[in-house]
Amino acid sequence: MAAKSSRLLFLKRILAYRYNMMGKGHMQKLKPGDRIKLFGGYDMDPPWLKDRQCYFATVLRFTDNKIEDRTNDERLSVVIEFDHDFQFKGLKGKFGLILGRWKGQQWETEGVVHVYLLDAEIMKQEEMTRENSRWVESHASYERISA
Repeated sequence: MAAKSSRLLFLKRILAYRYNMMGKGHMQKLKPGDRIKLFGGYDMDPPWLKDRQCYFATVLRFTDNKIEDRTNDERLSVVIEFDHDFQFKGLKGKFGLILGRWKGQQWETEGVVHVYLLDAEIMKQEEMTRENSRWVESHASYERISA
């Protein structure tokens, strides 16, 4: 029952996001200092959430992701600080990076992203290595909870 409820919530977020991407709704931009929730994606029981519904984090800054064919918002990644540190695949950290999923995606107040765990805060995406980071999710949902 909980897995079905989780899947329905995920689908509801995707539909709401796509509604706003088509210009039928108006969403504000995500910005440094915003508080967000990060949820799982396709997996009904994502290992990185460890039986939680979500993680809470604060947006620290935007950084250039250096993806050559992207421009504007789609060329940005977001450095975040989780409220609590956690472990995943042998790495413990309190910081993360979220990266937009597709060309044309904007940093609005909700969306779907890749999530990376970092063992320390980074200032630029180039500081992220295989040693200090772990990719944890490809289709996580985020939602701003306060500005």
